[in-house]
Amino acid sequence: MTAEEYQQWWYLQQRGSLLQPESPLGAGLVISTQKDADPRSIRWNGNDPSTVPEIPLLMDIFRSLTEAGVSLPFSTNASTLGSWKPTPGSSLIILNLQDFSPAELAGLARVQAQGVRIAVFAQRKSLSPAAASVLAHPNTLLLESSSTGLTHPQALKLAGQLIPALELPLTFSTGFTGYGFRCQDLNLVVVEDWREQARMASVKLRKSADARHASAANLNDHSTLTVTDAGAFWEIQVPMRSGDAALLAVREG
Repeated sequence: MTAEEYQQWWYLQQRGSLLQPESPLGAGLVISTQKDADPRSIRWNGNDPSTVPEIPLLMDIFRSLTEAGVSLPFSTNASTLGSWKPTPGSSLIILNLQDFSPAELAGLARVQAQGVRIAVFAQRKSLSPAAASVLAHPNTLLLESSSTGLTHPQALKLAGQLIPALELPLTFSTGFTGYGFRCQDLNLVVVEDWREQARMASVKLRKSADARHASAANLNDHSTLTVTDAGAFWEIQVPMRSGDAALLAVREG
């Protein structure tokens, strides 16, 4: 690591130490691992975590959807749904509903009753009657396509379904991706670009209730960004450097 790289890493750590995610701006990925608690599922894997099917399942869909512009700020185990406290506008993407235990299904029904929007990757015929009952709830999207091995065009098509169905609060212009979260009175958004070419990104953030104006800044270089009113969203123009990422702070008033 060069002196410059060390300095930039120190700056990154300094900024991160002051930020505490309080609620997500995007969907959470949910996976169940309860079947691995069954002694009959124990198997020798040579300490290779990729042989546990839930791990590559989670990694694959995270990569595919993130590259397609879906904001995925967190993932969680289905066992936490019974105690999770969703914030307004929360949404979840369920990866293996067929493996959910009765307690996990009850936890999922609980958050659905609190208004959480749900997308489910599953084949309806593979679900038990108890699991299939989840699909009858309003604001639930069933995706009977595979969640693994997606090509980029397939992931983009799924993103086109997920973003409106889950009413995700963040969208990125074509070719950019990222995620966001709330911290006190700030909306913090990470914008990522892998193309080795400086260009302009457009980020749309859904307005909060009663918000009349918004301001935004790039925390990487402390520059003020242009924010325009785009109906239900604030649209923020972000100059991006080649193959870089930017951390934005957006405050509404």
